Amino acid sequence: MLDDFMTRATLAGIGVAVAAAPLGSFVVWRRMAYFGDATAHAAILGVALSLALQVSIFAGAVAVALAMALTVTALSGRGYAMDTLLGVLAHSALAFGLVAVSFLSGIRIDLMAYLFGDILAVSRGDLAVIWGGAALVAGLIAWRWSALLTATLNEELAWASGIDPKREQLVLTLSLAITVAVAIKVVGVLLIAAMLIIPAAAARPLSRTPEGMALIAAGLKFAADYLIGDSAGGPLGGLIGGLGVFSALFAMFILGAVASQAFWAWASLRWGKLTALAAGLVLYALVLGATYFVLPAEGAGLMALMFFGAGIANGAYQQIPWAMYPDHMDITRDASGEALEGGFAAVWLFGQKVSNALGPALLGIILAGAGWQESTGGRVDQSPEALEALRRAMTIWPAGFFLVALVGLVLIYRPVARGLHDHS
Repeated sequence: MLDDFMTRATLAGIGVAVAAAPLGSFVVWRRMAYFGDATAHAAILGVALSLALQVSIFAGAVAVALAMALTVTALSGRGYAMDTLLGVLAHSALAFGLVAVSFLSGIRIDLMAYLFGDILAVSRGDLAVIWGGAALVAGLIAWRWSALLTATLNEELAWASGIDPKREQLVLTLSLAITVAVAIKVVGVLLIAAMLIIPAAAARPLSRTPEGMALIAAGLKFAADYLIGDSAGGPLGGLIGGLGVFSALFAMFILGAVASQAFWAWASLRWGKLTALAAGLVLYALVLGATYFVLPAEGAGLMALMFFGAGIANGAYQQIPWAMYPDHMDITRDASGEALEGGFAAVWLFGQKVSNALGPALLGIILAGAGWQESTGGRVDQSPEALEALRRAMTIWPAGFFLVALVGLVLIYRPVARGLHDHS
């Protein structure tokens, strides 16, 4: 029956797969992975505006995502660097959206459901929106399939065939905005890019035709919804005085990431990109270590400072690797005659999105082992062991991962990069 939540979840997963599979194939073919990620992040601002204006969340998310995509496309055509535009606009929109949500009076929402999705909470109205948007995206792509393929393969061939590549790019941009809006409820804005990229990339070696790749990606996408679509939770509220406080703190985190961009650009020029990235990782580990001693905290003052500092460190972690990408292409082109275009972006995004998906699952396993009690009826008093497990999992463990990454940069990446550079 449709009233059964599992049936609604199944139908929602299929609906999102119908839209995301063919669109994800074009995202992979056109190397638009970061473009899709940035558009998805901007959608949280559309959610905030929709709640403030009391209009459909779908309409608000589509409007902001489309505006974001069109703005980036227009500015990149005027000579601005695409990666810089995407980083600044995406994180700015995400920051403003989170700040706006945290200050909305009289409106209580589950922010985690919008960030990570909640496929098991899909309603009949959500199903109507999901399938309506999916049908529109599938119809657009089916209508323009041949033209989109031609424009993707070669723009000059497209012009010669009477096809305007800019028009086809607009079709993809509109489709991407609609897909982002319909997928928010299922996987959340932080994992939408993973749903576009990973199934399509996994289907690529298994298929021989573009149509086959889209079909295989749809199957993989539908299966993945059940693995990462319901990964959201709210255990951190047990350490910082509730999820309302956490929403404001997360907004401080995003603001720190946006505000730090000018500093990390200066540091990369002054110290070198690798040294600046290493400094960012060290700062991240230090902030997380300090946060361990601050928790648990009922007030938000000192925690706001911790989250803002973590955001500053995150600015290095998010942006400097993308700035290093052209360097890799130059080095490999000089060393072998062929630039490894797309290799770095594929590995980076794959690792990032898989980590986003598996992180909540690992956290759930840790908390379950410590006796954490889940509840939908309000706040539950947790045992000291469960709170300590959460405290370590949110601070000490991530700090350790950052230090391991720092060792890898110094002992593995740096010698390899120098060797390639010397060889060239």
